[in-house]
Amino acid sequence: MVEASVLLEKVALATGGVKEKIIDKGVADYLKTGLLKVNTEIAELCRRHGFPSSNDIEEKYMLGRLGEEDSWRIFFKLSHLEELRETLEKLLEEAEVPVE
Repeated sequence: MVEASVLLEKVALATGGVKEKIIDKGVADYLKTGLLKVNTEIAELCRRHGFPSSNDIEEKYMLGRLGEEDSWRIFFKLSHLEELRETLEKLLEEAEVPVE
């Protein structure tokens, strides 16, 4: 595998790009991809368990209305994913990349 700095130099030379812009774009794309994956996983979790949104799962969990034995796993998995989503959104905001 090529060292990152060497690869960056090669890409910059081949494309005429500025290294910092190449890095910025790469980081932004990486964060956007991560956010897309997290949002997809949240939507799948809600769909799989028959909830229109993550708020519904949390509300039912807090009220003790989730019937499944592993409902706490669902709740905490969702909680983790939402925390990760928030972190990724903040990082994108810091990078001045619009969150879609």
